[in-house]
Amino acid sequence: MVLVGVVALTFSVALAACGSGGSGKAKTPTVTTPPTTVAPRTTRLNVNLVITGDQPATIQGAKGTCSLPATGQRNTYAVVAVDYPQLGNLGSVRIWGPTALPNQSPIPPTVKVYINSLGFISAFANRGITVSADGQSVDVDTDLYGAPAGSFADSLLGPTWTLHGHITGSIRCT
Repeated sequence: MVLVGVVALTFSVALAACGSGGSGKAKTPTVTTPPTTVAPRTTRLNVNLVITGDQPATIQGAKGTCSLPATGQRNTYAVVAVDYPQLGNLGSVRIWGPTALPNQSPIPPTVKVYINSLGFISAFANRGITVSADGQSVDVDTDLYGAPAGSFADSLLGPTWTLHGHITGSIRCT
């Protein structure tokens, strides 16, 4: 079915290019350029975060990224295990939001943490997560709940949260 559609489309384009008006000149096909988007401004950061609970970690330094889109999309603040080995293999801390939505309330900021193959997420979006008006900084003081890797998706569907934590501190874009 797809091949038939491709052949028909090719045949239609060939006919359009040849023209049928008898003038002997081929019509110039119209090319539509997709709209461009503005890439987010990505900057470095200063991080000072303390995670307590089932998987404690202190993350302090100047490595990580702030991704600040021009409009509409969510800000993202991220640190990863390559720069902070105390997060364990493939560990990370990501804070994102808020996300603007057309004609709706924005989606509030959220924290997601992976430490030593254990996943945590902030319990209530926007509770204890404050992003500055210019997006240049975020302050956190919120509870985290989670489960071992592999069971994290299942834990979102039922009362199987077995891990608890708390994250406090700040990230400042530079």
